[in-house]
Amino acid sequence: MPRLTRASSVALITATLLAGCSQTTPGQLARTTEPVSPDLTCSEFEILNPTDKVKVVNEIVKASPGDPSLFLVMLASVLCERAPEKPVKEVLLRLR
Repeated sequence: MPRLTRASSVALITATLLAGCSQTTPGQLARTTEPVSPDLTCSEFEILNPTDKVKVVNEIVKASPGDPSLFLVMLASVLCERAPEKPVKEVLLRLR
């Protein structure tokens, strides 16, 4: 059953990233106006819009826009499900 949940999460993240959509709540400033820090926890990372997630991942792995950051964003989201209190940087750098 966990695989179905994980696969569903990856599919949803992929669809959102490919569509380029982001959700904002009326009456609040969009998060894209704030600087993006690579020192976010996983729970903070999950509420970012897709563009900011890519920026965070690129900053952590020092990737250029042509690198496979979409895959890394999806991977970070899946790994963060199990450790919402851990920094995203720690989760991604453990993969090395």
